[in-house]
Amino acid sequence: MMSTAQIHLLLNHVPVFCTLLGLPILLYGWLKKQTPVVYVALALFIVGAISAVPVYFSGEGAEDLVERLPGVLESLIETHEDLAKIAMLAVEALGLTALAGWFVLYKKPEATRWLMPVLAVLSLGTTGIMAQTAHVGGQIRHSEIRSQASADSPSGASVDVNTGAAEPEGAAGQYKSEDHDDDHDDDD
Repeated sequence: MMSTAQIHLLLNHVPVFCTLLGLPILLYGWLKKQTPVVYVALALFIVGAISAVPVYFSGEGAEDLVERLPGVLESLIETHEDLAKIAMLAVEALGLTALAGWFVLYKKPEATRWLMPVLAVLSLGTTGIMAQTAHVGGQIRHSEIRSQASADSPSGASVDVNTGAAEPEGAAGQYKSEDHDDDHDDDD
Protein backbone atom coordinates (compact mmCIF):
# COMPACT_ATOMS: atom_id res chain seq x y z
CA MET A 1 0.00 0.00 0.00
CA MET A 2 1.20 3.52 -0.77
CA SER A 3 2.13 5.96 1.96
CA THR A 4 0.67 9.44 2.08
CA ALA A 5 4.05 10.82 1.03
CA GLN A 6 4.02 8.62 -2.06
CA ILE A 7 0.48 9.74 -2.89
CA HIS A 8 1.56 13.37 -2.52
CA LEU A 9 4.55 12.89 -4.82
CA LEU A 10 2.58 10.86 -7.34
CA LEU A 11 -0.33 13.27 -7.71
CA ASN A 12 1.05 16.72 -6.93
CA HIS A 13 1.64 17.63 -10.57
CA VAL A 14 -1.88 16.74 -11.74
CA PRO A 15 -3.75 19.82 -10.45
CA VAL A 16 -0.91 22.10 -11.56
CA PHE A 17 -0.94 20.80 -15.13
CA CYS A 18 -4.73 20.65 -15.31
CA THR A 19 -4.99 24.36 -14.52
CA LEU A 20 -1.98 25.23 -16.67
CA LEU A 21 -3.30 23.37 -19.73
CA GLY A 22 -6.93 24.29 -19.12
CA LEU A 23 -6.38 28.03 -19.46
CA PRO A 24 -5.11 28.14 -23.08
CA ILE A 25 -7.61 25.47 -24.11
CA LEU A 26 -10.42 27.53 -22.56
CA LEU A 27 -9.25 30.69 -24.31
CA TYR A 28 -8.93 28.90 -27.66
CA GLY A 29 -12.40 27.35 -27.38
CA TRP A 30 -13.92 30.64 -26.29
CA LEU A 31 -12.29 32.77 -29.00
CA LYS A 32 -12.96 30.23 -31.77
CA LYS A 33 -16.50 29.63 -30.45
CA GLN A 34 -15.90 25.90 -30.21
CA THR A 35 -18.01 24.64 -27.34
CA PRO A 36 -16.54 21.09 -27.36
CA VAL A 37 -13.08 22.61 -26.77
CA VAL A 38 -14.47 24.67 -23.89
CA TYR A 39 -15.83 21.44 -22.39
CA VAL A 40 -12.32 19.95 -22.52
CA ALA A 41 -11.02 22.92 -20.51
CA LEU A 42 -13.87 22.60 -18.03
CA ALA A 43 -13.10 18.89 -17.64
CA LEU A 44 -9.44 19.70 -16.95
CA PHE A 45 -10.43 22.21 -14.27
CA ILE A 46 -12.75 19.67 -12.65
CA VAL A 47 -10.09 16.94 -12.72
CA GLY A 48 -7.59 19.43 -11.27
CA ALA A 49 -9.96 20.22 -8.40
CA ILE A 50 -10.65 16.56 -7.68
CA SER A 51 -6.97 15.59 -7.78
CA ALA A 52 -6.02 18.48 -5.50
CA VAL A 53 -7.95 16.93 -2.60
CA PRO A 54 -5.67 13.90 -2.05
CA VAL A 55 -2.61 16.03 -2.81
CA TYR A 56 -3.55 18.54 -0.14
CA PHE A 57 -4.45 15.99 2.51
CA SER A 58 -1.37 13.87 1.87
CA GLY A 59 0.96 16.84 2.38
CA GLU A 60 1.25 16.25 6.12
CA GLY A 61 2.52 12.70 5.52
CA ALA A 62 5.09 14.02 3.05
CA GLU A 63 6.20 16.59 5.62
CA ASP A 64 6.64 13.92 8.29
CA LEU A 65 8.88 12.00 5.90
CA VAL A 66 11.19 14.85 4.84
CA GLU A 67 11.28 17.32 7.72
CA ARG A 68 14.21 15.61 9.46
CA LEU A 69 16.28 15.01 6.34
CA PRO A 70 19.52 16.98 5.90
CA GLY A 71 19.10 20.11 3.82
CA VAL A 72 15.35 20.41 4.35
CA LEU A 73 14.37 23.83 5.65
CA GLU A 74 11.36 24.15 7.94
CA SER A 75 10.72 27.66 6.59
CA LEU A 76 10.17 26.26 3.09
CA ILE A 77 7.80 23.61 4.41
CA GLU A 78 5.78 26.26 6.24
CA THR A 79 5.67 28.52 3.18
CA HIS A 80 4.58 25.59 1.03
CA GLU A 81 1.82 24.74 3.53
CA ASP A 82 0.57 28.33 3.58
CA LEU A 83 0.53 28.55 -0.21
CA ALA A 84 -1.13 25.13 -0.44
CA LYS A 85 -4.08 26.36 1.62
CA ILE A 86 -4.64 29.25 -0.78
CA ALA A 87 -4.06 27.05 -3.83
CA MET A 88 -6.53 24.48 -2.53
CA LEU A 89 -9.25 27.11 -2.12
CA ALA A 90 -8.51 28.56 -5.55
CA VAL A 91 -8.48 25.25 -7.43
CA GLU A 92 -11.67 24.10 -5.69
CA ALA A 93 -13.38 27.39 -6.57
CA LEU A 94 -12.22 26.94 -10.17
CA GLY A 95 -13.44 23.33 -10.23
CA LEU A 96 -16.84 24.21 -8.82
CA THR A 97 -17.19 27.13 -11.24
CA ALA A 98 -16.22 24.84 -14.12
CA LEU A 99 -18.76 22.23 -12.97
CA ALA A 100 -21.48 24.88 -12.78
CA GLY A 101 -20.33 26.20 -16.15
CA TRP A 102 -20.65 22.72 -17.65
CA PHE A 103 -24.36 22.64 -16.80
CA VAL A 104 -24.97 26.29 -17.66
CA LEU A 105 -23.41 25.84 -21.11
CA TYR A 106 -25.49 22.74 -21.67
CA LYS A 107 -28.73 24.59 -20.84
CA LYS A 108 -27.87 28.09 -22.08
CA PRO A 109 -24.98 28.29 -24.55
CA GLU A 110 -25.37 32.09 -24.66
CA ALA A 111 -24.08 32.19 -21.07
CA THR A 112 -20.54 32.20 -22.43
CA ARG A 113 -20.78 35.99 -22.51
CA TRP A 114 -20.28 36.15 -18.72
CA LEU A 115 -19.01 32.66 -17.91
CA MET A 116 -15.86 32.64 -20.04
CA PRO A 117 -14.34 35.84 -18.60
CA VAL A 118 -15.03 34.61 -15.05
CA LEU A 119 -13.42 31.24 -15.77
CA ALA A 120 -10.48 32.84 -17.58
CA VAL A 121 -9.66 35.19 -14.69
CA LEU A 122 -10.19 32.48 -12.07
CA SER A 123 -8.04 29.99 -13.97
CA LEU A 124 -5.27 32.54 -14.49
CA GLY A 125 -5.13 33.32 -10.76
CA THR A 126 -5.35 29.65 -9.85
CA THR A 127 -2.58 28.73 -12.28
CA GLY A 128 -0.33 31.38 -10.74
CA ILE A 129 -0.85 30.28 -7.14
CA MET A 130 -0.57 26.60 -8.10
CA ALA A 131 2.71 27.26 -9.91
CA GLN A 132 4.13 29.17 -6.93
CA THR A 133 3.02 26.44 -4.51
CA ALA A 134 4.62 23.77 -6.69
CA HIS A 135 7.82 25.80 -7.01
CA VAL A 136 8.22 26.18 -3.26
CA GLY A 137 7.34 22.51 -2.81
CA GLY A 138 10.11 21.60 -5.22
CA GLN A 139 12.59 23.73 -3.29
CA ILE A 140 12.01 21.62 -0.19
CA ARG A 141 14.01 18.70 -1.62
CA HIS A 142 15.77 20.31 -4.57
CA SER A 143 18.32 22.69 -3.11
CA GLU A 144 19.69 23.36 -6.60
CA ILE A 145 16.61 25.49 -7.41
CA ARG A 146 16.73 27.53 -4.23
CA SER A 147 17.95 31.10 -4.40
CA GLN A 148 20.04 32.34 -1.51
CA ALA A 149 17.26 34.77 -0.62
CA SER A 150 14.69 31.99 -0.26
CA ALA A 151 17.11 29.91 1.75
CA ASP A 152 17.65 32.57 4.40
CA SER A 153 16.32 31.66 7.77
CA PRO A 154 13.72 33.83 9.52
CA SER A 155 16.36 34.94 12.04
CA GLY A 156 18.40 36.60 9.34
CA ALA A 157 21.22 34.08 9.44
CA SER A 158 22.09 32.66 6.06
CA VAL A 159 21.58 29.00 5.40
CA ASP A 160 23.84 26.83 3.27
CA VAL A 161 21.49 25.77 0.46
CA ASN A 162 23.28 22.44 0.08
CA THR A 163 23.35 21.31 3.70
CA GLY A 164 20.66 23.39 5.36
CA ALA A 165 23.16 24.35 8.07
CA ALA A 166 22.83 27.84 9.48
CA GLU A 167 25.80 30.14 9.04
CA PRO A 168 26.48 33.03 11.42
CA GLU A 169 25.08 36.36 10.27
CA GLY A 170 27.39 37.97 7.73
CA ALA A 171 29.30 34.74 7.14
CA ALA A 172 27.53 33.68 3.96
CA GLY A 173 30.07 32.57 1.40
CA GLN A 174 33.00 32.93 3.80
CA TYR A 175 35.26 30.13 4.87
CA LYS A 176 37.67 29.68 7.67
CA SER A 177 41.26 28.77 7.02
CA GLU A 178 43.33 26.96 9.63
CA ASP A 179 46.54 28.44 8.24
CA HIS A 180 45.37 32.04 8.46
CA ASP A 181 46.26 33.98 11.60
CA ASP A 182 44.19 37.14 12.10
CA ASP A 183 46.29 38.44 15.01
CA HIS A 184 49.40 39.04 12.88
CA ASP A 185 51.62 38.61 15.93
CA ASP A 186 55.29 39.13 15.25
CA ASP A 187 57.71 37.57 17.66
CA ASP A 188 60.77 39.67 16.55
